[in-house]
Amino acid sequence: MALNRVTLIVIGTLIATLSVRVSACDKKNYTIGVQSIDYTPHYNFTTSDRLNFLNEFIIWLELKTQCKFTILSLPIKRLNFTFEEQQTIDFIYPDNPNWHDISPSEETGIQRVYSPSIAVALGGTMVTEANKYISIAQFNTLAIPRGFTPVAWLPLKAQKKVNFREVSDAKASLLMVQTGRVDGADIEYNVAQYLIKKHKLLPMVLADNLPFIYTDFHLSTFTQLDMMKTITELVNNHQIEIKEMKKKVRLLEQKPNKN
Repeated sequence: MALNRVTLIVIGTLIATLSVRVSACDKKNYTIGVQSIDYTPHYNFTTSDRLNFLNEFIIWLELKTQCKFTILSLPIKRLNFTFEEQQTIDFIYPDNPNWHDISPSEETGIQRVYSPSIAVALGGTMVTEANKYISIAQFNTLAIPRGFTPVAWLPLKAQKKVNFREVSDAKASLLMVQTGRVDGADIEYNVAQYLIKKHKLLPMVLADNLPFIYTDFHLSTFTQLDMMKTITELVNNHQIEIKEMKKKVRLLEQKPNKN
């Protein structure tokens, strides 16, 4: 009996799904290490509110691969040690090749492998609305959440044109801006907007004339190369679905237009 076109498409889809499942699930459970901070809408596994992009992405990944992924949320230093030195975590997120020496480890010979870009962070400076057009010459002190490096600002720090003030977290950085204790805070734009709304802070905006950088967020692994190959194929081939996840959690990946 001849098969019609719809039947062939369904069979082809089932075969493709089955092949991913058989080839990818080398482990019963894959662990993904994430920083134990509220970085909504990018990621947040510290509270009961799981509406964030990474959580949506992991649910989607489990459906696509029929594999199990478990998030392990740890403080930043412990997370890096567990992943890099102990290598007891399968993947880490977010990661970026520019944050590390990408050559193989001198001790183990193992090289870190990255997925394609999964999300993009908008690394800018949050200021009060009155300081939207503040210039570098007018700027004195930048608040920085502990554990983060303001990459775009480092050249100015080296030239002694700006002072850095490290604070406990992103919320504290925004409060410093609100009370006028610093001129701006180095906070990812989406995260800042989420925190401002959550904690009912005064409106803040991305400074137009201060350093800004786009940063790609990747998954990385030392050991799970077969699964990383599968993830890479899924990310490359399903960009529309991934964009819908970002839209669902209101994750903006382009710098807001000047006005």
